[in-house]
Amino acid sequence: MDLKEQNANSNRHPWELSRADMIVQLLAGSPRHTRYADVGSGDLYFTRRLCDLTDEPVRAIDVNYPTRGPDGQLVICADLDQVPAGSIDCAVLMDVLEHVDDDVGLLRSVDRVLAPAAQLLITVPAHAFLWSEHDVFLGHRRRYSRRLLLDVLRRGGITVVESFYFYALPYAARALSAGLLRLGVRPRQPSGIGRWPYEAEHPITRALRLMLNLDFRISRRLGAIPAFGLGLSICAICRRPSA
Repeated sequence: MDLKEQNANSNRHPWELSRADMIVQLLAGSPRHTRYADVGSGDLYFTRRLCDLTDEPVRAIDVNYPTRGPDGQLVICADLDQVPAGSIDCAVLMDVLEHVDDDVGLLRSVDRVLAPAAQLLITVPAHAFLWSEHDVFLGHRRRYSRRLLLDVLRRGGITVVESFYFYALPYAARALSAGLLRLGVRPRQPSGIGRWPYEAEHPITRALRLMLNLDFRISRRLGAIPAFGLGLSICAICRRPSA
């Protein structure tokens, strides 16, 4: 969760739970000695899930952390400069690139800490026409098309193995909301993942989580079709060149 959405509500939105489920699933076959870094780690929910995948320390990197240092298996960092060069086998950037003015520059900074042939998993919000007040609240600079993201990754020196839009069902709801907003119809109250009213085991949360997980799997398969662009977000699975 973005630190801007963090509040006294400890419930996790099904979108956040599902996104973590699916990224963990993509990484599940990695060796237990994989050294992970969660760049833009927010409230550490996903970072702690990465700890379940490895016996190595996991680095959590976010410019908003007031302190740094070890916290059990976690190593808290406020800047990528605190991570040794070539020390990371897999870096995850979940909805991070859209927060910075220089997304290519950030990728080049991440590249410094990656070991040869390291993996890089990236998610970003999709489609500029879905821009909303929530993007402004979160401090987003942009939303991406797949073409734009692939160009940014190429300029950042990252090799893309696979890319695809995902979450077609929330995309449809968001597109409808964006259309109504352009007609002057505004929601009664701003919403966000930090306001979700149900705990993880509640039937509504569980049902939506399962639905989103299925949506992700189907969307990934459809991602092989270049024209397929239905999705609230984009995922890119990448590798750092070995030399």
